[in-house]
Amino acid sequence: MDTLRTTTWGEGDRVAVLLHGMMGSSHQFWRIPLTTTAAVEPTTKFTAAGASRAAVDLTAKFTAAQASRTVDALRRTKPAWSDTDRDVEAAAAIQFDVPTAVALEFADNRMQTPVADIPSLVIHADPSRYVSAARAAELQSLGFQVRAIPGADHSIWYSHFDEFLSALDAFVGRTGRSRMRRPVRAPGGAARGLSWAYMSCRYGVRMDVELLAAASVEFERVVGELPEGVWGLPTSCEVDVRELVEHVVEGNRFAAAVLTGVSGREALAAARAQDLDLHQSATQQIEAFRAASADQVVHHPGGDISAEAFLRYRLVDVVVHAWDLLRAANLDETLDTTVTEQLWAVVEPRLTEMLAFGSYGDGPSGKVASDAPAQHRLLDAFGRR
Repeated sequence: MDTLRTTTWGEGDRVAVLLHGMMGSSHQFWRIPLTTTAAVEPTTKFTAAGASRAAVDLTAKFTAAQASRTVDALRRTKPAWSDTDRDVEAAAAIQFDVPTAVALEFADNRMQTPVADIPSLVIHADPSRYVSAARAAELQSLGFQVRAIPGADHSIWYSHFDEFLSALDAFVGRTGRSRMRRPVRAPGGAARGLSWAYMSCRYGVRMDVELLAAASVEFERVVGELPEGVWGLPTSCEVDVRELVEHVVEGNRFAAAVLTGVSGREALAAARAQDLDLHQSATQQIEAFRAASADQVVHHPGGDISAEAFLRYRLVDVVVHAWDLLRAANLDETLDTTVTEQLWAVVEPRLTEMLAFGSYGDGPSGKVASDAPAQHRLLDAFGRR
C-alpha cells in the first residue's frame, strides 16, 4: 500500500492499531472501549489487468457480495447483529472498490507468514472459511496465540462481541499490559440485538461523533415511519411535526457551518441558505464533527463553548426530538436502546451544565427511579413526561 489513512479517537499514552478488511471501515470498531485507538484504512486503488474469464467471474462475485450488504439484507441474514452494526457494514460496503479486490486476488504474492517475534493473537470463527485446523496449528507453530470463537461469524465483533473482547482482554492480561476497560450490557438490549454502554469511561469528541452517527440513523428511521397525515400535528415543542423536522435539519446545517469557525450569526445564515435534505444535512454535520478537535471553540449564539460540549447538545437535540415526533404521531415511542444508553452515559455527568443552557423545558421531574431504563431517565431529564 502506498498510503494508509487513519482515524484516531480518544486520548492516552498508548495506541492500539486496529486494521479492517477491504469491505469494512474504521466504524466497525465503534464498540471497542479503548482510550486511544488508531483505525487504519487502505486508500490505494488498483486496476485489474486484462479481462480474462477468471477476472470477469471474480468481478461478478465481488459485485454480488457488495450488493448483498444492504441494511435490509443484513437484517435478514445477520439477525444477531445490532442495528448500528448493520448500518456500519452497509455503509462500508458502498465504499468497497471491486477492481482493487480483483487486482489483489491476481497479484503475485509469495510472501510467507512471518514468525511472531512479538506477542501476537489470531482470533477466528469456528468453523471458519479461512482458518482451518491445519492453518491454526501452523500459526501456533510460528508463535501466534490462536483463539477460536465457536459459532461466530467471520466478523466476530459483530455477532459475538463479548467473546471477542474477552479474548482480547485475556491476551492483553497475559502479555503483561494493563487490562482493557470492559463495557457493560445495557438493560433491555435483547429486543434490538446486542446493545452496549460504556458506563465507566468518558468519551472525547472522536467517540461521541460515532454516537451522533447512530443517533442520526435513528432520527431518519423515525421520520421515515411518520404516516402521511401527521405532518401538521402539534408537538410538545410548540411547533408542528413538519416544522420540528425542519428544525433538526437546520440544526444539522448550522452545526456544520459553525464548526468551520464562523460566528453563530454567519452559521445560521449559511444554514438557512442551504438546500440539503435530512440525510445530507446529517452527513454534513457528522463529517464536520469528525474534523473538529474536542477543545475547538464554537461561536454558538448562546455563547462560546467547546466542540465537545456542542456535540452533546446536538446529540440531545437529535435524540429527544426523535421521541417528540413519535409522541406527536402516536407511534411506538421506543428509541434505539444502544443510542439512549450511550447518550445517557455521556450526558448524565454534565446534566447540570446542560440544563443551565436553558433549552430543555422543565428539567427532571424527580419522579423517575435511578434504575429506570436510560430512555426514561434521559427524556425526563430534558423535560419530557
